[in-house]
Amino acid sequence: MRRIQLATLCLAALGLVPAADAQQKHKDPVLKLYLDNEFAQLKNSLVEISQRLAAAEAENTRLKQQLGELGNELRSMQNLVKGMDTTVNNQRVSTQSDFLSLKQDLANLRQELMSLGELIRRMTAAAQTAAPPLGNPAPAAPAGGDAKPVEGYISAVVSDKEVKVVMEVEKALREGMRLSVFRVADAKTQIGIIEVTQVLDTKNALASIIYVKPGNKFEFSDIVRPASP
Repeated sequence: MRRIQLATLCLAALGLVPAADAQQKHKDPVLKLYLDNEFAQLKNSLVEISQRLAAAEAENTRLKQQLGELGNELRSMQNLVKGMDTTVNNQRVSTQSDFLSLKQDLANLRQELMSLGELIRRMTAAAQTAAPPLGNPAPAAPAGGDAKPVEGYISAVVSDKEVKVVMEVEKALREGMRLSVFRVADAKTQIGIIEVTQVLDTKNALASIIYVKPGNKFEFSDIVRPASP
């Protein structure tokens, strides 16, 4: 019975049961004092919980704002890295394109020089075989034809064991023939020997590296000549 009375008083305090009815039915001053203390403690606890909830909400708002700022900073860094990567790729492509263009220009220049040299030799040979002036004996033809040997150059270094060569005279290359290699800047000093392994067309062939002088390595535009027997 006392539990029913206590529940009724609690409901009355919460507004669920009219307070007047509760006072009329229960006028125990000790119980009223006990309930007042309990409700005061409950109110204080509710106030403390409300304060904690407000602080937690403020902290949650601050963390959300900080998270948004970090997200913006991360996206900014990602865009920066993406831009740098694009710039590096473009620079790499540009550098490679420039290198290939320069290499092709050098090959074209080398070919033009070879053609010009061949033209000069032909003009010189024609001048030597022309009819001499009256009273002068005709010059003897040079033994073996043109005194200048046939030349070519390394057009590409395929690997550390193979190169590609171009000869200035058509059909001057044959499989198994050996070629001496010279620097363009020092066309009299031999730096190695290569051997033709595959004729690609009338002027181009692949050759294996037989010998390289210590401290040297074959490079694009190195001169090649048929090796002396």
